[in-house]
Amino acid sequence: MRSLYLKIGSVISTIIVLTIFTSAIHAQSVFAGKMEFDPASGTYAKDANFTVKVLVDTESVNTTSADAVIQFDNTLLAVDSVADGTFYPTVLHSDNNGTLVISGIVNSVDAVVSGKGELATITFKGLTAGTASVKFDCTQGQLNDSNISKSETSSESDIDILTCSSLTAGSYIITSNGSSNTPTPTGATPTTAGTVTATPTSIPNTGSFNMVALIPQLMLAGLFILIGAIPLLL
Repeated sequence: MRSLYLKIGSVISTIIVLTIFTSAIHAQSVFAGKMEFDPASGTYAKDANFTVKVLVDTESVNTTSADAVIQFDNTLLAVDSVADGTFYPTVLHSDNNGTLVISGIVNSVDAVVSGKGELATITFKGLTAGTASVKFDCTQGQLNDSNISKSETSSESDIDILTCSSLTAGSYIITSNGSSNTPTPTGATPTTAGTVTATPTSIPNTGSFNMVALIPQLMLAGLFILIGAIPLLL
C-alpha cells in the first residue's frame, strides 16, 4: 500500500510540474509588442523644429489599438505638432505639461491591425540648450500607460501585449550655437490586416515573464506535494 501511495504521489507531482511549465510558457508569450522612436537621437539647434516618428511593432499579432504615453522635459522641448500615422486608421493625441498621449484605434469592432508601422510623427521645438530625454511611460500590467491592445475574440477583454522592458528612450541634444545633425530615419513599412472576422490569434513566444500569473499554480503545486508526502510520514 505504501508503494501505491508513493506512485500516486509521484504521478501527481509530475502533473503539477508540467502544469506549471505550461503556464510559464503561456505567461511568457503574453507580451510581444514593441514601440520605438525614429530617430532615437540627434543634435538640433535651439528654436529649430525636428521630427520624431513613433513606430509600433505588433510582432504579427492582430491588434485593435495602441496608446503611446510619452514623457519629455518641457523646459527643453515643446510639441509643435503631431501628424497622424497610417498604421491605425484613427489617431488621437493630447499634450499636457510634458506628457504627450497618442492613441491609434481601428474603426470597427471586427477590424484588426498587425505588423510594423507609424503611429504618428511628432514635431518638437528645441527651447533651451541641453540634452532632452523622451521616453515611453510603461509599467507591465498597467493599462493606463503605453500599451498595445490585442483582442482574442469579440467576447473577451483586450490584452496588453506591449513589452515594457523593450522600450528605449530617445535622447536629443539641443545646442545654442545653431548647429544641427539630423540622423536619417530608419523608416517603417506598415503591414495591416484590415477588416477581418474576429478569430483567436496565437501570440509569438517572446517578451517578458509574468510571475504573477503563476501564483495560483504554485499554491496548487504546494498543496498536492504536501498531500503526496503524507504517506511518507505514516
